[in-house]
Amino acid sequence: MNPPEWLSEFPFLQAQWSEIIALSDIYPSVEHLDLSLDWDKFSLTYRQSNITIDWFAKLRQFRKSRLAYLAYHDLFQPLNQHLKVMNKVSDLADLLIQKAHQQAAADMLAKHGRVIDVNGVCVDLMIWALGKLGTRELNYSSDVDLVLLYSQDGMSDGKRSLDASSYFTRLGQKIIKLLDYFTQDGQVYRVDMRLRPFGSAGPLACSVAALQQYLQYEGREWERFAWMRARMVSGQSAIADEVKNKIKSFIYRKHLDYTVFNALAKIKTEIADHLGYADDDLKQGVGGIRAVEFIVQSLQLVFAGRNTLLQGTEISQQIQQLVNANKLSETDGIRLRLAWLWLRKLENISQLVADQPTHKISDNPVVKQVICDSFNCGNWDELQAIIDSHRGEVDGLFNQLFADADNALQLTVQQKVKLHQLTQDVCNKPLPRKRQENIEQLLHNSLQLAPQSVLEDFLVLIKNILTRPNYILMLLKEKNVHQSVLNLMGKHSYFVSVLQSYPVLLE
Repeated sequence: MNPPEWLSEFPFLQAQWSEIIALSDIYPSVEHLDLSLDWDKFSLTYRQSNITIDWFAKLRQFRKSRLAYLAYHDLFQPLNQHLKVMNKVSDLADLLIQKAHQQAAADMLAKHGRVIDVNGVCVDLMIWALGKLGTRELNYSSDVDLVLLYSQDGMSDGKRSLDASSYFTRLGQKIIKLLDYFTQDGQVYRVDMRLRPFGSAGPLACSVAALQQYLQYEGREWERFAWMRARMVSGQSAIADEVKNKIKSFIYRKHLDYTVFNALAKIKTEIADHLGYADDDLKQGVGGIRAVEFIVQSLQLVFAGRNTLLQGTEISQQIQQLVNANKLSETDGIRLRLAWLWLRKLENISQLVADQPTHKISDNPVVKQVICDSFNCGNWDELQAIIDSHRGEVDGLFNQLFADADNALQLTVQQKVKLHQLTQDVCNKPLPRKRQENIEQLLHNSLQLAPQSVLEDFLVLIKNILTRPNYILMLLKEKNVHQSVLNLMGKHSYFVSVLQSYPVLLE
């Protein structure tokens, strides 16, 4: 296979050209590449060529050669195949993180033994990926957002015993060094740990219980977006679903909560402030990749509490799920996914030039011509017009979404003011302090469970049972009864009338 004329303008591919040729002889197409089997073959060859194993070199050489192979073959594939390549690039990252984990764990085992909990069960480290690796849509040259978790506290059973926190912190440091440390072979991945609890100020590794407590009491709205994309990439796969289920209540709310609209309004402001100086940025600019991600994730945040099919991580898949759930029109879904694929492939080709995390298209005319050829466009002006069209459609959807959010926020504020006035009418009557507190709590709970019209009717019912503290307590303590009453009142005016007139029916 002769090198293409433009190869010198893509120094990353040029440096790996001999590897691309060799791998292409073994794997004629991307579909033929089984990364796990390929790692075994690579490891065998590496052992035959080296007296000792340098894990820093081994990990980096495998990453560069396989990434270059994938990227080169993706250049002139149909656009609809790009998602499969991003999945494969993510699988490559998973594999390398797992190998770094295994090597670092073997070193810790030799020095400190295994961590054992109070029940005598071995405790292992779990590595969770957020961001694009979490969605299996990793860029060619991207950092990886990781969070390190362990299931239980305990002590290691080696001669130099460590508690779980110290043990897994040291293990995490070894893994990060294997991946992030810059050598003559470069890096495997830039590792970003800032999404862990309390960010850079928090411990490097934390227990699942500590994470759950942090999210419950300290978690911020933007962290709901971050953890929507969480996926375990290495560790105890048997408990991955258990961990995800423990944090789902933080991410998704069963009922529409008012903080969603406040969060969306804030995000809109932050994005709008940033767009002014990033027009040519494929990720941050107007109608860019981040706008697509926020459209999808915002709709998930609002609706996925009740529709579990909308709780997936992958952006492309969730666009279709939102269409299926009638949260996006079929036309908007097609436009959004096509624009996203265009932008992602443009971004990846730009990063392919020198294996750098850029989000801007190169000004190099040779690179631009390769991009045109990749998209089957005759010239750059034609390609630029298509890019501008896609970004314009994304921006239109983005503005429409947040206009809807603004309207909902205004309606929410109006509702809260009106409900506050109605609540005052109920609770201003002379009542024992405890009963008044119970009523206030009951009304607060109701705000999360029913629309405005039902709440107004429900308040009339509350007025009618002010002197029946047992009924108040029943609705407060028996959440299923409370929800059933609200559901009935929302179904037909008959139930509203009969419950308000005959509260004894609550029994």
